[in-house]
Amino acid sequence: METLTQKLHDGLKPLYEELINHCGPYCDESIVPFIVQWGKDFPTAERDGILFVGRATHGWHNNDHNVDNLFDGDKKIFNREDQMIWAKNYNSAFWYVIRNVSKHFYLQDELNHVAWSNLCKLAPDAGNPNNTLFNLQLLNACNILNKEVEILSPKFIVMMTGLGWAENFISSLNGNEWPSDEQIVAETVWSEPYKATVYKIANRYVILTEHPQGKDEQSLIKCLIHLISQFKEI
Repeated sequence: METLTQKLHDGLKPLYEELINHCGPYCDESIVPFIVQWGKDFPTAERDGILFVGRATHGWHNNDHNVDNLFDGDKKIFNREDQMIWAKNYNSAFWYVIRNVSKHFYLQDELNHVAWSNLCKLAPDAGNPNNTLFNLQLLNACNILNKEVEILSPKFIVMMTGLGWAENFISSLNGNEWPSDEQIVAETVWSEPYKATVYKIANRYVILTEHPQGKDEQSLIKCLIHLISQFKEI
């Protein structure tokens, strides 16, 4: 039986080849690639677990654009030994929220039970992609996120990105259509004017909210715990 790691390797590597081939002429040494991370105890059942999604990394392990190296080389960024655990004490609002939401549902070694990805798979070594790089990788990045969701099969996809970043990705998850009003199953303000909206897409729950940097982290944590708990047993 194929392991989760093997499924991700075989499913994502061809898509990264397409991504790098498409964006390669734009990718100089300042652009670093990112590949999804998941804990060793991430649920293997269908539609189970939580995938947290950010915008892009602000620096990552290397600027190698050779897909064989990224997935299978000595300095690979796929399935690293320290994946997820490195963030245990990482000091950022984004990871503070992830750790505390995860800890509510997984009392021990919470990061081993969840997964993390970013909308953008290519980003500068410091900072977010500019409009050119964002738009250049958009279709490939949507395809990669779709494959991540297909293979990881989370019940919850928590996008702490804001609507402007996530709009195309959510539409892509929903068959290239923006979710209808009927697909909005919950919406709540967690810190005025910031809200979280829950879309039901293919029996999964996509929770869209803002990036927590500079905002009320505790209110967002409580909000996400409430929303996940509301639909966890359905």
